[in-house]
Amino acid sequence: DFNEFSCVGHFLNEAGCDIIVGQRSVRLISDGKLHAVSPVKTGPYPGFPTDAQPLLMAALLKADGKTEFTENIFDSRYCHALELSRFGADISVSGRDAVLWGVRSLHGATVTATDLRGGAAMLIAGLSAEGKTELVDTGHITRGYENFDYKLRSLGADVYMEI
Repeated sequence: DFNEFSCVGHFLNEAGCDIIVGQRSVRLISDGKLHAVSPVKTGPYPGFPTDAQPLLMAALLKADGKTEFTENIFDSRYCHALELSRFGADISVSGRDAVLWGVRSLHGATVTATDLRGGAAMLIAGLSAEGKTELVDTGHITRGYENFDYKLRSLGADVYMEI
């Protein structure tokens, strides 16, 4: 049920995405140019889910403006931020807070999946970067996302996993 993720949907809407919820589908439509969003603060349900924080951060890497993140659930939840900076992202982290300034472009990089959601964030960043990206330690991704490369290819992505 997409209503469970209405908090995530709120930020995607604010970033410039239209979300269409069908009986068995969710469609996200965007013109490709996202905008920074109001501060994202993780919290227990019905707050913003901590598992979605790395994914939203990756989606906003090229958004116009500044987005602030506050992680209220886990310590050291920003391991993915250092890896995202390898793409040319502008992210600064201080304790539980991270500030992301959108950049015009990202470049391919060799990055490491530090955890399941961080690995998915690396894929998102790699798909929006120019050039080749290599994601090391995909075991995190295959553990959490079945046939993820196939599903991304069915959407037009040029992505392959070597096991």
